[in-house]
Amino acid sequence: MIVTQDELFEIAREAAPRIDGAWRFHFLRFQAVRSWSPVAVITDDRQPGRGIRIRRSRRNEHRLSLAGSLPPLEGRPGFTKRITVDPERGGRAVAGDINRRLLPAYLQAW
Repeated sequence: MIVTQDELFEIAREAAPRIDGAWRFHFLRFQAVRSWSPVAVITDDRQPGRGIRIRRSRRNEHRLSLAGSLPPLEGRPGFTKRITVDPERGGRAVAGDINRRLLPAYLQAW
């Protein structure tokens, strides 16, 4: 299944309140990556600037790519390690993957 803009929005909206902390779906925007692709952003209300970007994976259009944004520092990439998830599992499972596989490394890098 290739995720549509509406499906991405719904996954992000369902996942956000299930992520450990004070996360919420902030907005949906478009980002140019070879073609226009939707990007959902989930932000942390406890720390301005902290956010997780969700979009279709560039390598496999049937998966979602998730990465946590970092404040810009010289010599450091703008995002943490990326993970991919199966969108067919839904927002609840995506939140579980974020909590287990992305959030610990992201909060440590932050």
